[in-house]
Amino acid sequence: MRKTTTSTIICVLALLLLPLTACNNTDDSKEPLYTLNDLLDIAHERRLNIIANRPDYQRLSQFTADMDFVPTTGVVFPAVRVRRAGDLHITAEEAAGDAMLLFYVMRQLYGPYIYFGGDDVFVPIFDTIVDEIMAFGEMATLDLHLILVNNLDPVIRDNHFMLGTMSFSVNAIFHKSLVPFDRDERGFIHRASGLVVTEIEEHDMYYVLRLSMDEQGDVFYSPIVYDLHTPIGLIDQTRTIRVHMEDGSVIELGLERYMPQARVASMTRMWRVDGVPIMNIMQMGNPDAVLSTRRRDVETQTFLGFIDELRDEPVFIIDLRGNDRGYITLGEHWLYTLLGESVPRNSLRVAGYARYAMQTSPIRDNHLVQHDGLIIMLIDRSTSFAAEAFADHLFSMRNTLVIGQNSNGSHITSVHDQEIPWTLPNSGLQLRFGDAVFAHPEGHFAEGLGFAPDIWVHGDALTATLALIDNNRDD
Repeated sequence: MRKTTTSTIICVLALLLLPLTACNNTDDSKEPLYTLNDLLDIAHERRLNIIANRPDYQRLSQFTADMDFVPTTGVVFPAVRVRRAGDLHITAEEAAGDAMLLFYVMRQLYGPYIYFGGDDVFVPIFDTIVDEIMAFGEMATLDLHLILVNNLDPVIRDNHFMLGTMSFSVNAIFHKSLVPFDRDERGFIHRASGLVVTEIEEHDMYYVLRLSMDEQGDVFYSPIVYDLHTPIGLIDQTRTIRVHMEDGSVIELGLERYMPQARVASMTRMWRVDGVPIMNIMQMGNPDAVLSTRRRDVETQTFLGFIDELRDEPVFIIDLRGNDRGYITLGEHWLYTLLGESVPRNSLRVAGYARYAMQTSPIRDNHLVQHDGLIIMLIDRSTSFAAEAFADHLFSMRNTLVIGQNSNGSHITSVHDQEIPWTLPNSGLQLRFGDAVFAHPEGHFAEGLGFAPDIWVHGDALTATLALIDNNRDD
């Protein structure tokens, strides 16, 4: 049935774009090496693997150890800094008090506390922090900040955790090559020589060689590698991989660093190219805020208003490139309004305090939601959090393609919704973090790495996608 459905998409698409053609391609020489049906089949197999690995536990393990110096009563944070603006020094005892308070709050309220190791990891870290602080007599608030950051940064990999001016962020740096490979029952084949790849030194070839596309819509497999870096880490600008072939030869491929292109902010709108609807939205507003005058909520209502026009479309494109914030509920709301059926994310949200965290997402059957038309979503390195959640819904559906580059990777926890951050009372250091944690299928998501697209694009994703559609018309 899936073959029939995807073939029907191609035929209807051909009629949409070229009304005078029929759905019977008689010139096989013009057929792309990888047809749209092939790409949908590959995407379908990936989705089956994702849902087979969905997390299914119902609660996080509760930890029981208590530290003697941890306060036993609730803590009320002052809403503003309590120290005078010109007072930049504090005593070691004041600094240690702030550090212990930070530990207490993280232990009780920080969603990923257990995810990053719980007491086994954080208790020794804060013991070290207190020891380092007490080696001072009086210290600058900057010294306290550096001690906290230097000790916590190796453990916390969370793009939503802020302490003072420091984000504990992690970011994948990608290196790529346009040298094309193909794949068949023999494995990966170097397109230029026709030789089968036997090994890529120090790498798993199945992770390095990605299904890719250029701006002409030509599809191939290309080498893409990445490293995860924190703001403190050094970035290596060069990469070389050694590819071994079946005849014993070795090809050295130089990979250039991928440099994400900044997106210019634009209003939410829908337009058509050769009959294909394209819509963009750059912030995810609250879908329930119908009367709100806030810009992103107004644009969200515009985005929701496109749905009626799209119900009978055989194919449409949602452009989420540059969409970096907003409400995580919009994607599910939008798809439910379109389909009349809830489309689950593949992540499991554990809400509430870390100490008593309970799973709140419903346990779901492992099936893909059916959709007869083709939905294509564009993502890039600026597609973050709520937009990433929207993309994750598409990995739970048939007949969908996610195209572009890896998303931002800010989805291990939520954004704390306080308008005013907490302030540590002695140092004045401000603190923000999320009180929930998201568990993802193994290999599907990593903080800083994001969600991988079905097709990695070398160049502009919209240009490439429109070329792909054009290349799959029946001529």
